[in-house]
Amino acid sequence: MELKEIFAKNLTALRLRSKMTQLELGNVLNYSDKAVSKWERGEAIPDAYVLLQLSEIFGVSVDYLLKEHVKPPPAVTKVNHTSIVLITVIAVFTLFAAAFIIMYLAGFTYPLIFCYAVVISLILLTVFSTVWAKRRYNLPIISALVISIIVTLYLIFLSVGFNFWQLLLLAIPAELIVVLCFKVKVSYFFTGDRKKAKNKNDAEK
Repeated sequence: MELKEIFAKNLTALRLRSKMTQLELGNVLNYSDKAVSKWERGEAIPDAYVLLQLSEIFGVSVDYLLKEHVKPPPAVTKVNHTSIVLITVIAVFTLFAAAFIIMYLAGFTYPLIFCYAVVISLILLTVFSTVWAKRRYNLPIISALVISIIVTLYLIFLSVGFNFWQLLLLAIPAELIVVLCFKVKVSYFFTGDRKKAKNKNDAEK
């Protein structure tokens, strides 16, 4: 059996065992479902970087993907990302609530501390969505993060007697910058890896 056919068989088995569609796998890899279909038909093998991504997604080695096996592929443990996000956000707010109570008992009331909890929670959500390749959530999360930072700064100044409402106007250009940044192919321009971009386009044809 040729290497392409072996890889195709292993990829198909791992994907089906993980209950993923070709489209879902393609979204995680930032490829189209056509490219995944091409790999599973044994017409091509992705580059080393994609092989490494696949090994991490399915919990196997790169070597496993390229060798023929008699036994079925290992079961993949599904991680409940929603539960992790909820636990993290609740933990952050619990920590800041405890700090608020301690300060309150000490005679110091500082409700703005919960604004910090919002900012930190959104930062963590940005990290999670990036690590889990949930890039479609990055734009709304980062947009909310920018607004929360600006509002927090405004409330901090307001709490000490300075009504710098002009800070709120920064939200408009800041949001435009965030949206435009997501339109730019950062990896293409900053890595200079034009060959990789070309190979990716070829794989999707």
